[in-house]
Amino acid sequence: MARSCTSTSSRSAVSAASFYFPVPVRLYSSTSIKSTDDTTESKESSESTSEVDSEAIAAKAQAAAIRATEVERKLVLRQRSLEFNESRAQYAKQVTKLRYQYKLEVESHVAQDLSQQQAEQEITLRRRLERQRSKNERSLENALRQKELKRQQAYAFADHLQQQQEIRSSKIKIQQRAQQLLINDLELESKQWITSVEEVEALFNDKNSNKVEQLLWTKPQGYVGVSDPSLDNHFWLYEGHTWDRSKTYKTKSEMLLQRLEDEAYDLTNIDTKSVWTIEKEQDYTTLLNKAKLRSLVRQAGRRALLQKQKNFLSVDHEEIEGEIPKSKPIPSLGVLADIKAQEKEGSEILLNDPTKFFIFENGDGSDGGGNDGSDSSNETNIYSGSSLGKPIDIRDPLRTGQPQGRVFPIPIGKLPKADLRTEKEKKRQEREDRLWAAANVNQEQAEDEALIAEEDRVFGEEIDYEEANKNWDSDDEEWNKGLDSDSPTDNKIMSVPREYRYRDDDIDEVILQLEKKAKIMQSHVSNNIKTIEQEARSRIIDGGDSNTAGDIIVGDNTSTDEEDAPFFDKETTKQLINVGANVEKYEKLMSSLSREQLLSMFALEGKDIDNMTNKKNKDGSDSGDTDIYGSDIDTAHTSTTLFEDIPGLAEQQIIELTELESFIRIAEKQN
Repeated sequence: MARSCTSTSSRSAVSAASFYFPVPVRLYSSTSIKSTDDTTESKESSESTSEVDSEAIAAKAQAAAIRATEVERKLVLRQRSLEFNESRAQYAKQVTKLRYQYKLEVESHVAQDLSQQQAEQEITLRRRLERQRSKNERSLENALRQKELKRQQAYAFADHLQQQQEIRSSKIKIQQRAQQLLINDLELESKQWITSVEEVEALFNDKNSNKVEQLLWTKPQGYVGVSDPSLDNHFWLYEGHTWDRSKTYKTKSEMLLQRLEDEAYDLTNIDTKSVWTIEKEQDYTTLLNKAKLRSLVRQAGRRALLQKQKNFLSVDHEEIEGEIPKSKPIPSLGVLADIKAQEKEGSEILLNDPTKFFIFENGDGSDGGGNDGSDSSNETNIYSGSSLGKPIDIRDPLRTGQPQGRVFPIPIGKLPKADLRTEKEKKRQEREDRLWAAANVNQEQAEDEALIAEEDRVFGEEIDYEEANKNWDSDDEEWNKGLDSDSPTDNKIMSVPREYRYRDDDIDEVILQLEKKAKIMQSHVSNNIKTIEQEARSRIIDGGDSNTAGDIIVGDNTSTDEEDAPFFDKETTKQLINVGANVEKYEKLMSSLSREQLLSMFALEGKDIDNMTNKKNKDGSDSGDTDIYGSDIDTAHTSTTLFEDIPGLAEQQIIELTELESFIRIAEKQN
């Protein structure tokens, strides 16, 4: 350590000396130059001694002086260097001592800092441990509190379960008791509405099939098998009203065609002679009117009760100046479920003002009090007008007073009138339109419109709907042409609504459409007849020995080109000859029958076969001499009754068909 310090101090001294005294470098250079000069002078002196003696002496003296000066200067520099080295050594010793002192001080400061840091860490650790301890104590208290709360909640929930179980048990007992009472009532009533299989079969047999179909499917809400219908007013309460929003409107001729088809359908499918007689229609209409009146009474009573509830809540919620505002009470929905209260309130309104529910023969009671059914404040007003006579219809709030008697009007399409102008007039009008359009075009305006947004542009002139309503394509003038408004008959014709003003073109269009549909239906019926005949023949021929009584096996005579072909095939002819039948006689008989008569005979016999087959499968019997109800009767009598239902048969034809049926039965029994 001391060696390194000494070398460092010596280097420092040398560098300092060279910094302050840079002359020694020049001294060494002067010495080398001096030696060179001496050599030169010796050479010159050898050549010319005499000339340079004096100069040599002077030069020597000067050189000696210079050397002496240099020696002194070196001694001074050496002395200064020694002094500098000593001072540098002293400085290094002082620096070393000072560094040692600094080291001691740093070590003492570090020791103090470490002790202070350890103390602070101990204090921080102690505080953290104290906080953790207090936190643990709080956690323990919370855990104990939650445990106590859970225990209390479990106890309360167990108590709640017990109470709810008691309530549920009481409700179940009440429900079971109510169900038992209902079952007892139904058991007492079941004797009246539970029917046996025999009663159901008797109701739906062939004799009553027409009546059952008419009662079930002809009118809405049809019923069979019960004495009185149930209350059906809920069907009227939720009647849907939908407006046809289609863009294709029917013309008057299409509407007339639809009405005629509906009338034809009703005349074809509704039996007005035996089932839907005038008395039956009146009873049905009375039932529907009662149901509709009941629903209107309920609706009026419900509206009145809701209005009363609203008035009561508004009075109860009335705020006095200076008081704290009250919250609005919630209305009760029990009014909507109390049917008896609705009927009671509605019946009171009906008795007080019947004009809200009926249309009378002497007027609608517009002068009487409380006529406006929409005013809920007049629900309890009593009518005090003149006598209106007897009611003729029930007032429908949605249909009464409407032009078409409907909730929504039926839009009627109208074909544009034919353009009767000549080609010359059309061209002249087109040329005038083009000239008028060219005269109104403005180039600047067109350029400005190109910058306008599309939704802000104005296309053409605005429509004046009042003027259009005055000048619309009305046919009133044409309809009223030639009619006298003073004449009652003409006045009645003039007051016909526009949708019922049929012209010759409309009638011709309807006739044309009916003829087209008649041809299509006739073709369809003909195809169905051919199909039924083919199926009957294939079923009879393919049946073989499984054919029952009443089957007539015929040949293939569907083609119009084979009208002379025999009616019976070879095997059937052979069977008839074996039992003693006159085949030629029966060939003439079958050829005398028309196509419709043959089809009716096949249909009746097929129906008879199906009924007998069903009876056979049900009872397990194998009797062939039974009627369609399974009763044992005479075969000839059955066939005679069956053939009497074929229209257009003469008595002799019925007898011969009955004989043929007997021969066929005998042939089948032999087979």
